[in-house]
Amino acid sequence: MLSVALHVAAYDKRINDESWRGLDVGRKEILLPLGEDRLLRAAARRVSSLKLSQRATRDLFTPRVVELVVDRPLADAVEEREGDPLTLLGGELHRVSEDGAR
Repeated sequence: MLSVALHVAAYDKRINDESWRGLDVGRKEILLPLGEDRLLRAAARRVSSLKLSQRATRDLFTPRVVELVVDRPLADAVEEREGDPLTLLGGELHRVSEDGAR
């Protein structure tokens, strides 16, 4: 907790942006892993403009692991072509909420 407070205080000194200063410590803590002033500033603007809750901020800015399961013939084709399976399928990745909505 002290470590987070020190990091937030350091960024508070460096980032002279109203959207950053307007965020509570909880949202700032969620954004800290971005690690660069310009990224933190842009993220804070986004969070402020969208009026995101802490949960929504976490959902938007926390990295997720996406698992793609493919059948064996497709896996072999990808290996042979050293390509991306989504490119071979002409597909796209979309962030989907827990209830399945985009």
